[in-house]
Amino acid sequence: MNVGANSVTDSGFFFAWGETDGYSDEEAGTVKRFTFLDSDYKYGEGTPFSKYDTDGLTELEPSDDGVQQAWGGSWVTPTKSDFDELISNTTFAWVNNYQNSGVPGATFTGNGNVLFIPAVGYAYDGTIGDNGALGIVWASSLNTEGTDYVYGFSVDDAEAGVHNYFERCSGLKLRGISK
Repeated sequence: MNVGANSVTDSGFFFAWGETDGYSDEEAGTVKRFTFLDSDYKYGEGTPFSKYDTDGLTELEPSDDGVQQAWGGSWVTPTKSDFDELISNTTFAWVNNYQNSGVPGATFTGNGNVLFIPAVGYAYDGTIGDNGALGIVWASSLNTEGTDYVYGFSVDDAEAGVHNYFERCSGLKLRGISK
């Protein structure tokens, strides 16, 4: 399930990339305790960022990994390669009402296991967008072609993919794996 969720269909918390404080849907949207803009971002408002820019780091360090900080042990935010492997080794399907929960999202089935990613949108500029139509979770991998952006794993009713066009300050969900 997502970090901060109570079940696989719960939304969980929104996180900016490389930050360990998560915010509920209410805090990210209605209450606007955190707006998910460059001005809120822990590592600055643009290149060069104070970390994960000119320092040669391309993967989150444990101290900046929201999954590691929330769950400890061997739990981490997946890398771009981890998500590529998930796509290659499972069968993707969009569901409009996962297990009669009323929550749409995508399932990935392989080796007798099912992983569900709820379509709970993203947070940016004090609003939540594409709730019910898009599910996105952060990867721990930096886009080395342009450090303003990092990789995320997204699902919609047509496809699943790993993309490198998510702004670091955006609020996306975290889904952990144990390594």
